[in-house]
Amino acid sequence: MSWGRSNCAAMEGWQSRLQAKTLTAGVVGAFTGAVLSVLQQKPIFKHSFGTAASCMVCVGGFAASQETSRLLRCEDSAANSIVAGAATGALLLGLQRGKSASLPAAIVCGGAAGIGHLLYDAMQPVQMFQNWLVDNDLMDSPGMRQQPMIQRTERHPEPLSAESSEGTWGHAFGVRHLSNAEWEEHQRRRKAEFDQRLAKAGLAPGERMIQQRSRPNS
Repeated sequence: MSWGRSNCAAMEGWQSRLQAKTLTAGVVGAFTGAVLSVLQQKPIFKHSFGTAASCMVCVGGFAASQETSRLLRCEDSAANSIVAGAATGALLLGLQRGKSASLPAAIVCGGAAGIGHLLYDAMQPVQMFQNWLVDNDLMDSPGMRQQPMIQRTERHPEPLSAESSEGTWGHAFGVRHLSNAEWEEHQRRRKAEFDQRLAKAGLAPGERMIQQRSRPNS
């Protein structure tokens, strides 16, 4: 996907990344400000708003610098975070404490941003959290969520062709009929995932239903 006049593929989704980082900083800042204001017995709205605004300015500036570096280098790497951290730290602390603080701030903030980028790539905390949710049956696995939306009727015993299965509404809403082969494959995958969850719970396939049927009525 091109970005402006650039064909840099690394810029794919830059708007979403910029918005997500800035909004997340605002929410975290508001929550932190509210907690600190309660602990310090200060007006909640004033301090939570101020903390949220400060966090959004810092993180928004960092994210914008990071995306600019990504555009100029056309590469996604820790170097973008180092440049963004150095630029943001030098600018903000230079404005607050004077020009003499710009260089130390650039070194410290740039180094911290680079280390944070490398740790994030190594640990993948979002993926770890998703895996924990899936392992504890709190969320479907990404493979199941990526399955196409099913719109199937039992009145079609024969396989559906692309011409008959995708009509005007299907094209408009991204919905299509599945062929018999696709439906059977989808059902096989769902059954395999369900059997895996039973195995993690220490039950063999079908054992849970047998236990429920053999349970005496109260």
